[in-house]
Amino acid sequence: MKSNGIGTGIRFASILCTGALFLSSCGGGGGGASPPPPPPPAALTFTPATATVSTQAGASGMATLTATPATGLPSPLYVKLLNPPTAVAPTLGFTANAGGTYSLSIQSSTSLAQGSYTGNLSVQVCSDAGCTVAVAGSPVSVPYAFTISAGPPPQVFAPTPVALTATFTAGMPPALSVTLTPTPVFTAALFVQAAPGGLVQSPLSITANAGGTYTVTLTPLTTLTPGHLTGTVTLKLCYDAACTKSAPGSPVSLPYSFTIVAPPPAFSFVPTTLAGNFVQGSPFPSNIVVQANPSPFVSGPYYVSVKDATGTFSSAASLGYLDPTKNYLLLQTQAVSTLAPGTYTGNIQLTICNDAACQYPVVGSPVTVPFNVTIAPAPANTGLTTLTAWPGVAGWVTYQGNDSHTGFVPVTLDPTRFAYRWAWSTPSTATDAKAMSTLTVAGGQVYIDSGSVLYALKEFDNSTLWSHDFSNIVYAGVIIAALNPPAVSGTNVYIATSAQTATYMFGLAANNGTVLFQSAFSSQWEHYLAPTISNGIVYTDGGEYGGLLAFDGTTGTLNFTAYEQQYDYWTPAVDASHAYAYTGGTLNWVDKSTGVSVGSVVDPTGPGRATTCTEHRCSGLRTRSSASTLVISPSTLFLTSTRAPRPSPGPRPALTQETQRTPAAPSTHLTKRPCALRREMRRAGRSSGAGVPRPSARLPTWAMCSSPTTWCS
Repeated sequence: MKSNGIGTGIRFASILCTGALFLSSCGGGGGGASPPPPPPPAALTFTPATATVSTQAGASGMATLTATPATGLPSPLYVKLLNPPTAVAPTLGFTANAGGTYSLSIQSSTSLAQGSYTGNLSVQVCSDAGCTVAVAGSPVSVPYAFTISAGPPPQVFAPTPVALTATFTAGMPPALSVTLTPTPVFTAALFVQAAPGGLVQSPLSITANAGGTYTVTLTPLTTLTPGHLTGTVTLKLCYDAACTKSAPGSPVSLPYSFTIVAPPPAFSFVPTTLAGNFVQGSPFPSNIVVQANPSPFVSGPYYVSVKDATGTFSSAASLGYLDPTKNYLLLQTQAVSTLAPGTYTGNIQLTICNDAACQYPVVGSPVTVPFNVTIAPAPANTGLTTLTAWPGVAGWVTYQGNDSHTGFVPVTLDPTRFAYRWAWSTPSTATDAKAMSTLTVAGGQVYIDSGSVLYALKEFDNSTLWSHDFSNIVYAGVIIAALNPPAVSGTNVYIATSAQTATYMFGLAANNGTVLFQSAFSSQWEHYLAPTISNGIVYTDGGEYGGLLAFDGTTGTLNFTAYEQQYDYWTPAVDASHAYAYTGGTLNWVDKSTGVSVGSVVDPTGPGRATTCTEHRCSGLRTRSSASTLVISPSTLFLTSTRAPRPSPGPRPALTQETQRTPAAPSTHLTKRPCALRREMRRAGRSSGAGVPRPSARLPTWAMCSSPTTWCS
């Protein structure tokens, strides 16, 4: 028992000695100092203890840990990742939860390749948002374990075709389509942009197709110049129109090869040179008009301007149709009015666009056109030189000069002696001013009307002798009657208004415009040519349903009304015995004193000859053949017939069909024999919206003549 006690005592003593030795070594030899405090607990403990992420290459995975703060720490707490490894996204998520805990979110980097990534994160825990004041137990260590598996195959958009190849005319690029086939399947809505700039028009269009493909449409710029362009265009595919977020598989590269062919000139001109001869100091525009033939690549509307380095031409020009049914237009240019005498040659450049601001030039613009302009010196007789009447030459008293409407003046003229004398335009104060009528000249006075006013001008200097305003002649109290052209005979001027019950024949004194008579006659809405005066009788178109009327030129008394079909713009022709009218495809002549019908002949080519009439109304009147003004020579009567407006660029072939007759039996049979035809075209001085002269409402398309033994058409 002792032995055991001793043994035990010895062992105990040994333990005490060992303890004494331990204290001595720790305390430094019995100095009596207190032991150091234990380290503070970790500021945060985490559940789970390790941030574990499993994700695919190219994607970012997230691990969320619950962080429990140590006792006694302030609230709230903030964290910051110290020396973040490349495997971890540098920003931590740290949010407070109910119950005093926090959620710590750790993300793997998207740049990690397939493999396993482990380590420890050092997380600073702070009491301030800037994380400059660390709390006790900070930093804390957080183990991480990231497993990165292989990612999905990359997104690819395969283009078809694999390259863009096109040959086109400059200014007319085609739309080019590219089909993009996505692999793997891709269904998001996409937007597209192209680079480099300056190659294709923007914006591009992209359409999702039913089969899962996309179609991109590209159109090269219209401003690409002729030549051969090669390179690579890249298509950037995006999730938004501004292309701030690219889609996977973007961009798509496409080689391109564009062959751009120079277009033909937008227009060719006939003649090819702008040629004109003008007189120095003339107040009339030095216009040069040529036929303009468009290329097949252009379409209207057209706006044209002139660039001329020589200073010969004005910058203004016009390009428009004389006749919309034709495939050519008229180009009107104008030489400047201040050119000195001489010959000017060179080239002008015509810029032709589809808009007034010329933002959209047509294909083949600009066009270079040569010119040759001659300015002759002003003749010595320019201006208000003395006027001398031609002996034996009558005035121009009605339409085509006389009651036979021959238009013939028995004089010989030297064109080199023509010179500018004066120019007159309708006063700006005129009532209802419109285009001017045909004019009448007699006794040193000129008579012309415009709108509702008749003017008498001095032939010497165009000063106004008198004027008469007919705007008080109205129908139904509001509609001002049309004023038709004047005629003159002796000391009187004759003119007609027309508008239903506001239709009158007026006689006025030629010297002062005093109204001598105002005779009403029936009409609808016709317009007339100047009346024809013969032996003091005034003949005119008129009647509610057509007619040839005769008035006494002194009293205005209506002598007779002879039936004629109802048409506008004609006036009778009168000879020693008869008055003649052609309406609706029939030539009629009546006794000039009584109006009694003497004869008629149906125009064999006129569609208006099939006419049936009742007491007040005729059918078949409004046919394409209308009225004609007749021309009488000593042995022949000529007439022109008008149809729908069809101006021709050149002369029409002469017609040879004729109707043989005897004086007693008009139009008894047909034969074939040449017939000389007189043609007459009446053109108004108005302009279309594009500034190109246009024809009057009717233009003759065929002619008919008569002699004592022959009628021909």
